[in-house]
Amino acid sequence: VPLLQRLQLQPPPPAVRPVLPVLLGRPHVDFRGRRLPGADLAGSLSLTAVYGLSCSLGVFSLGSAIGNLIDRSPRLLAARTSLVMQNGLVSVCAVIVCLILSGLVTAQAAAAFEAAKALVVATALLAQLASVASKICVSKDWIVAICGSDKELLATATAHLRRIDLSCQVLAPLLFGMVTTFVSPLASAITVACWNLVSMCVEWTLLGHIYASVPRLAEKNQPAEAAQQDADVLVEDANDDAAPAAAPAADSRLRTRIVGQIRDQVAGWQLYFRQPVFCAGLALSSLYLTVLGFDNVTTGYVYSQAVPAAVLSGCLAVSAVFGLLGTLLFPALRSRFGLLSSGQTGFVLQALSLLPCVLSVFAPGSPFDLTAAPPVQQINVTQPQFTELMLFTFDVGGAAGGNGTDGSGGDRPSSYASVALLLAGIVVSRTGLWLADLSITQLFLETVPERERGRVYGVQESLNQLLDLAKFGLVAALPLVTQFGLLVCLSYAAICCGGCLHLLQIFRSRSRSRTDSADSRSLTKRLLTACCPSSAASLPVNPPLQSPMYLDTIPTDGAV
Repeated sequence: VPLLQRLQLQPPPPAVRPVLPVLLGRPHVDFRGRRLPGADLAGSLSLTAVYGLSCSLGVFSLGSAIGNLIDRSPRLLAARTSLVMQNGLVSVCAVIVCLILSGLVTAQAAAAFEAAKALVVATALLAQLASVASKICVSKDWIVAICGSDKELLATATAHLRRIDLSCQVLAPLLFGMVTTFVSPLASAITVACWNLVSMCVEWTLLGHIYASVPRLAEKNQPAEAAQQDADVLVEDANDDAAPAAAPAADSRLRTRIVGQIRDQVAGWQLYFRQPVFCAGLALSSLYLTVLGFDNVTTGYVYSQAVPAAVLSGCLAVSAVFGLLGTLLFPALRSRFGLLSSGQTGFVLQALSLLPCVLSVFAPGSPFDLTAAPPVQQINVTQPQFTELMLFTFDVGGAAGGNGTDGSGGDRPSSYASVALLLAGIVVSRTGLWLADLSITQLFLETVPERERGRVYGVQESLNQLLDLAKFGLVAALPLVTQFGLLVCLSYAAICCGGCLHLLQIFRSRSRSRTDSADSRSLTKRLLTACCPSSAASLPVNPPLQSPMYLDTIPTDGAV
């Protein structure tokens, strides 16, 4: 609504006035600045909380099942199905928003409006699950089959994919924010729906072209237990067709299938923790247990410190540049120092870069005060506001609300030193973050067997969402702005724990390498003893670990 005033557009029709402020996250006032009836109820964060909780719980509960389904499905079928579901459901969600913005579904019709909100959450949840499936299919499975055994090519391709991802995260909100600002929110929703449908057709064609160009994609090893489960299902279906069961038998079959699904979930988690690189996966998940990023929690806190939205949007753009720097450093560091060393370097860089964030808790202007008693200002946890920030950037007159005229949302602190240290640390830490992320992703791509990729990556997504939920649990337990310093310290501790877990992965890998080398030396010595005792005696007891080709030290005389 303030944007409509700023751009001197016609006010929205009466039916739309109660809805626009809700969707734009603005104070619930009409175009003349008067509060709308029921504004307190409409201004709650219940819908946002339900959406975030549903997506997190959905991915956590079904991540392993999604991965298992991908493992058992042909590559092209799995990729195209997840693509259609993801883009189609996003388009449906955008259409529902269009109905609300156009006035066809209004807050006055309570039943229809509640149904529309429920459909938005449901379609967004399903689209998120399809997005996880699409990510596993293309960036975790297809890319390995395309690159084959060339690990250098795999590292370069993974870095390129991450650069594309980061670029889209910057450009997409900027473009749609411009459409929302200079045209209308309805036009932006229509653009989202059309873009997803058009891009779905393009991606469908490109997936088919890639699949036809790389014959290795047609070769897929199905897990043995999955094939056995399919055979058992066929036997059950044949028995049911031969002798129709009664209602109790049908209930028993349903119960058996439910128990089987639970067993599949448990088997997926057990399979994950049997992987030799599961410590690195835990280190990656620990990066989700943090508020030291430009997420909704930190954004709400920064707004409470009266930081202009234009400044925050600029920090987001600069942080994307630092993230791209991490993707550029990854291939060079990997080829020079190795994969595990590159990942540990990323964690060290991130820990050093985030030290100013810890210092910001005690810097001038920090609201940190554990002795403050409620009521005090709470952190306004909203849905990720990247689009809204870009939209604010063009509203230079400060119509966004707050106490000042700079687009900020809170009282000015006595000093901006604290929030400046916080933002600077978060921006610079993106290099180490993406370096560690790419290293661990590459480690999984190189070590996880083909027949287990789907389930392993599905469980990894579940772990990530579990710790993301734990983060919001901490925010719910410490919701006050004066307590945000505790969240910063706990987040820094979580990142340091991630670095320790990655260091443990390095020790485990080296220990496994020493064990394998010792076993190989022992076997070789036994064989030589049986064939030629004199040659076996000349074999070094402890050859250098840096040279696993210790057979070069064996004398090459005629006896050998």
